[in-house]
Amino acid sequence: VEPGIYLPGHMGLRIEDTVIVTKEGCEVLTKTPKDLIELDV
Repeated sequence: VEPGIYLPGHMGLRIEDTVIVTKEGCEVLTKTPKDLIELDV
């Protein structure tokens, strides 16, 4: 699953999750945090 947002001329962001889909539902395998970190560069 790769939802993304793109602001032309400004930035783009994509978050990727790996999931397993079974008869009972789904399980997200990706364990990385999804906290927003703002950087001044």
